[in-house]
Amino acid sequence: MTMLPTTRAAMVAMALAGLGNLLLAAFWMFGALLGANGMDSVRGGRFLGGLALVLALLWLGGLVLARHLTHWGLARGWNTALSVALATVLTIAAWMALAFIATVVLSA
Repeated sequence: MTMLPTTRAAMVAMALAGLGNLLLAAFWMFGALLGANGMDSVRGGRFLGGLALVLALLWLGGLVLARHLTHWGLARGWNTALSVALATVLTIAAWMALAFIATVVLSA
């Protein structure tokens, strides 16, 4: 696998996806904090700590995914705006799905 140079379009997609995922992470952690209110301190601490770690790793993975999807769209000759929009939306959707799965697994 060769490393593709980072283009301006990929940087825009990474910035948009990163910002969207950060906003979602803040909302997600607030909801998790409210949901962990009924847990004992050890279980709640493990849940919140584990969820924070998973969300941070998902955020980093989302940046890589946004860059990859942008290059993928541009390699097929798609419009730059379409490639950036596709990468941003798909990255945020993937982040939401994986964050939901992580929340369910960690809270069990």
